[in-house]
Amino acid sequence: MFKQALTNLPLADCDASEFFSNINADLYEGDETFRSTLRMLLYSRTQQGESVNVKVFIDSKSARYTEGLDIQVENDSLVIKSPLSRETLYVVVLRGYSDESFQQIEDSAKGILSAYHFHAKASLYLSQGKCKSSVYINESEHRTVVLVRNMTQTVWHKMQSSICKLIPWLFTSPITETENDLLKSLTIQDSGRYLELIAAFAKTFNYHEDKISRLLNGFGLKHERQRLENYNHERSQNQDKFESLQSEIAACIAKEQDLQISIMGVETLLAQGDGSGLTDYFIYNKSLHLQEVGTDYLTFVVTTYLDYFDQNVFDRFHANPNSYFYTKTNGLARDEESFKNLLLALYGDESSIRVRVCAEFELSLSGTLRPVHSSSRTANFPHWLPHPHIDGASCLGSNAAQINRLMMERKYLEAIEQAVSATKNINFADSAIAPRLIQAIRTGTQKFLELPNGDVVTPGMAIKWLNPKEGDD
Repeated sequence: MFKQALTNLPLADCDASEFFSNINADLYEGDETFRSTLRMLLYSRTQQGESVNVKVFIDSKSARYTEGLDIQVENDSLVIKSPLSRETLYVVVLRGYSDESFQQIEDSAKGILSAYHFHAKASLYLSQGKCKSSVYINESEHRTVVLVRNMTQTVWHKMQSSICKLIPWLFTSPITETENDLLKSLTIQDSGRYLELIAAFAKTFNYHEDKISRLLNGFGLKHERQRLENYNHERSQNQDKFESLQSEIAACIAKEQDLQISIMGVETLLAQGDGSGLTDYFIYNKSLHLQEVGTDYLTFVVTTYLDYFDQNVFDRFHANPNSYFYTKTNGLARDEESFKNLLLALYGDESSIRVRVCAEFELSLSGTLRPVHSSSRTANFPHWLPHPHIDGASCLGSNAAQINRLMMERKYLEAIEQAVSATKNINFADSAIAPRLIQAIRTGTQKFLELPNGDVVTPGMAIKWLNPKEGDD
């Protein structure tokens, strides 16, 4: 076993390392033999995708902590700092440790490496003089840990000669004659035979030629490959665009068919004249007063009687002296008994006086019919009270949903009928709206109450009519 470190070996230079990239080994004190030995032995034994690596960690007792070691010693105990890799032979070189300390390290290793097999024969083979070794092999994980106290170049080369035992998973087939010669050359003092075998093996490879061939392989076709990739990408984009245009064309054809049918329908209606009936409806319905007609809208005022209500609700509020019917307000207050009689005449079981109301609406051909809030046009109807709910709050109540549906279906006459129906309605249970009507009846001076003979009078005049003995209003 040669004692000197060997360097500048043909299987360990940069070109060789690039070629044998899956077979690597750390150097020990500059010696390159382990790297060269592995590459010669394992080149034909490793399959594509397989690899092997030898890592050397040097732990000195004089140093408190050595940065970057996966395995090291702390307080004479082996410590694994990082998960150990597969396909790896770890050589942990321990310097400055006594026999007693190394014994403690071995004891701790057997606990930490309990999944490993302690190889007694290999450990004895690598122990020489002051050098002491312990070998632990985990064949299922393809991992070996060798602890070496006081490593020397001789032991370093001897370790290589026993590589078959240290990484047995790569030596499942018999050793060839050339491999055997290489292993034996590591056990003699003269390194000449070893160097001869390594050189002969290295000559079977032309790293320079291999590197040039690998780097320039297909270089002349790179431009054409790029062109092909560009064409395929452009073709993919063009196909996507073509499919998008096809979809647009199909949509346009369907739209054209729908438009043709719609045009035919409208042309038929136009040929038949105004089939909506709006003209006749506004002419003969005396409750409707057309105000304005625009390009796509019209406005109208509804005048009618406020006589759609819940009789039971009215009776309950009328009988309750604490209801909002009798809340005192500023202004002209009626005598309470006369006021109660007036309410009965308006909404009692035998009512004789009617409340006249009005409200303005806007009908749009876009599909809406809405009330006009605080309409100024209702001033043109002085003997009609602006509807407290529709004019005051722009609300159609329960008629709104029906009106919206009819407008979407372009059933304008039915929608207007619903607007008229909404104008006739008063909800006495609505404490936010109904008090406006009660206020107008209690204190108002506008003429909006219609007597049985057709006269339109103020609330005060109506009370006088109900009780002729009272003084003039």
